[in-house]
Amino acid sequence: MTDIRSAAYRSCPATAERLRAYLMGAAPEACRELEMRVRAVHPPAPRGLLDLRNAAPSILSLPAPPWSDPDLRFLVRPELAERLRKTAEVLPNDLRLGLWEGLRPLAIQQSLWETSLAFLRRTYPGCDVPELEGMLERYVARPTGMPPPHSTGSAVDVAAIDVYGRVLNPQDAWGKLGTEILSRALREAGLVNYEPEWWHWSYGDEEWARANDCAPLGFDVSSEFDGPGGGI
Repeated sequence: MTDIRSAAYRSCPATAERLRAYLMGAAPEACRELEMRVRAVHPPAPRGLLDLRNAAPSILSLPAPPWSDPDLRFLVRPELAERLRKTAEVLPNDLRLGLWEGLRPLAIQQSLWETSLAFLRRTYPGCDVPELEGMLERYVARPTGMPPPHSTGSAVDVAAIDVYGRVLNPQDAWGKLGTEILSRALREAGLVNYEPEWWHWSYGDEEWARANDCAPLGFDVSSEFDGPGGGI
């Protein structure tokens, strides 16, 4: 049986990068499957969230992930929107804040979980489902139980963008510098990073509460909303 601890737990960022690359369309079959599932869901827009295109217009819009709703992905909680706006304003002139995704309704999170689990089954064929699900929880929030932070509008997937419009990541020296500058600004604004995923930041959710040794913020529930309110 494959040793999940040695294969994945000791290299969480690398595994998270690999899974995200797969989900973002590196594997065409995953991209097509997620796109079809999203079209079938037609999730409703919850009330009480802000559209970052209006609340923080200086934030750049990055291409939507294949699983993401093209409009709902810009919605976040007001507390998070304000902190993202401040972050974008304090970055140096040659660096911008780019957004992939904010709100991800539970129905879409369920599709993402199922597609990711299928990927892990192929990657670790010697592991049983409970083992794979335990591993997957490190990278994709389980859609059952405690609502995932993306599904409450309290988390975003973001990146630093350089003056040439390139998405920076920590895999090279220039990308690492830009990512560190953005990370510092986000932390100063009060956001918390989920360590295995450099792109995932949140405010008010369980991860944020653990980092700040406090209770998570309360979340209102409405008939239009998937639930109250943690990585990909």
